[in-house]
Amino acid sequence: MVNRVRPSTIPAALTQSASAPDAPAGRSDAPPPPAGPGGRVSSFDDDYVTAMVDMIKAEHQASAAVSVIRTADEMIGKLLDAKA
Repeated sequence: MVNRVRPSTIPAALTQSASAPDAPAGRSDAPPPPAGPGGRVSSFDDDYVTAMVDMIKAEHQASAAVSVIRTADEMIGKLLDAKA
């Protein structure tokens, strides 16, 4: 039985800093981003939170739209039953 070793899937760019090849991974010499409104620095996590909030809002909007369509369908069905 032959055991094959899977090559690493971590890109080289993530293991070394682009500005200094000898610098430890994850460290940057770049200045921090400027503060946004309210003096808060936007972080990568804020994007996830915003995306989750938008996704939950879209889910509720879709649910409301389904309720409207079902109600309209029932109303048309009752109208056709009354007409017949």
